[in-house]
Amino acid sequence: MPRSTNLLPAKGLFSIDNLSKNPELPYFIVQSPRRFVARLAENLNNTFNGVYFVIAVYPARGTFYVAPKELPFVKKHKRILARTRNIQELLKYFSKSEPETLHAIYPIERYGRRLGTLLLVAKEKQEAEFIQVSKMLEQLVPHISSLLWGSLQTAKLLKENRALKDALRRLENRIRFDAISEASAGVAHEFNNILGAIESQLELMWAQARNPKLNHICPVHELIKDKINSVRELIADGKLIVSRLKGFDVQKEKYEPISIRKVLLDAFKLFYPKLKMKELEEKKDVDIKVLSLQDATVIGSATELKEVITNLLLNAVDAIEGKGTISIGTNINKGKITVFVADTGMGMGSRELSKIFMPYYTTKEKGTGLGLALSLKIVRSHGGTIEVESVPGKGSVFRVMLPVAKKGTVALAAFAPAEEPECNLDILFVDDNDIFRQSTSELLRQKGFSVTEACSYEEALKKCSEHRFDFAILDLYIPPKSGEEIAREILKLSPTTRLIYTTGSIEDATERIFNPPAPIIQKPFKIEELLKLLVKNISSIEHKAA
Repeated sequence: MPRSTNLLPAKGLFSIDNLSKNPELPYFIVQSPRRFVARLAENLNNTFNGVYFVIAVYPARGTFYVAPKELPFVKKHKRILARTRNIQELLKYFSKSEPETLHAIYPIERYGRRLGTLLLVAKEKQEAEFIQVSKMLEQLVPHISSLLWGSLQTAKLLKENRALKDALRRLENRIRFDAISEASAGVAHEFNNILGAIESQLELMWAQARNPKLNHICPVHELIKDKINSVRELIADGKLIVSRLKGFDVQKEKYEPISIRKVLLDAFKLFYPKLKMKELEEKKDVDIKVLSLQDATVIGSATELKEVITNLLLNAVDAIEGKGTISIGTNINKGKITVFVADTGMGMGSRELSKIFMPYYTTKEKGTGLGLALSLKIVRSHGGTIEVESVPGKGSVFRVMLPVAKKGTVALAAFAPAEEPECNLDILFVDDNDIFRQSTSELLRQKGFSVTEACSYEEALKKCSEHRFDFAILDLYIPPKSGEEIAREILKLSPTTRLIYTTGSIEDATERIFNPPAPIIQKPFKIEELLKLLVKNISSIEHKAA
């Protein structure tokens, strides 16, 4: 039967003007709009037997949903309902296609905004029945509009609330991270001072052990060489880790060709004592299986990658309760080398897997939540990725994939010994750390320099008033004055004196502009690095008269 025109609502019949001023919204509108519309369509279809109602809703640009989904009419015309929101276009389309099916279209509006469309769909019925249904809908549609508007607005508010909570959580993490960074800057300064003292003592010990005049008395240099080198490696590792305390940063300028097999062996040397301690303290029995160790050269930092592998191994131990196995190995495929660490521990579900690389996320009582986040950052800085597979109750597998260096890549030259100055220089060395100052000064004396030491602001100025120095090497923090204040006073007494700053602070070595300007060297440093700075600045110094 043809569609009857008197079933169509008059223009503006269901607009905002005909709505009650304060419509009461039922509690169930707090459901998602999609569920609300499905429930509403179900209630309408149960109320009017033999007549079908289709509700098409357009909550935002590019989104659309319709109910009930299972209705043949909806399945057949879903595309046109999603694409066409204009009522006149809908009427035009359906009048040509199936006029016997669609009998009326009601716009769902609120506050002048088109929310959706209510369609009256039925098999052939008597005209009187449609008129009766239409009159009921004239009263019902305004309330449907109010309910749908409430549901959409509630969903919007809930979404915004979730977004605000996420933003608040990120802000709290940022504040927490900034506080840690600020505190770590002070820790880094003190730690670097300690490392500097250790480094200078080791260099002095090694220099004395190589002294030909002492060999016949105590030929021990071969015996202590390996131990000194091992401690030096630990100092280098500590220095790199400290450099990342501020800003959660990963430095890339010192990358060079390295052997993955050597990285794994070095990581295992660090890991093994910690494993035994954990087994003893936590009553665990962990079996380590080393599978195929294919070697490859990658471009990167051995210290950083060693830190990643050690962290994965320690996490694997933590995941094991009681007795278990950790497997480690490598394989090469399609230009990439994969390092895998597998454990038979408790495993993780999808929820945990989605969060393990987020900073501060941890399931450990004493964990910081930074280990895996930093590991991922390091691996990505090497051009690689980390993949994880885990099954609750069975264990996890972490795969670190790194690009293999191209054939013919030559290892970067090690730090070459600095060219030693031929002239005799007078140096004032100012530092309040006695061990660091004394050992570094002694190393400089062994290189032929004349070194005068000062441990305070007053002593440094007293020495300068008595003698003119070619160089003044100053720590930036000598309470109660700063190194820059001392430097300005020194230049007043001796304008030709050249300055070099030393510091254990990360920011000072990377971000500061000094007054007076001068090069800076970060503790701990090798004596060759200091010599390099001296050589670089020596060309502008007038040689002393013979």
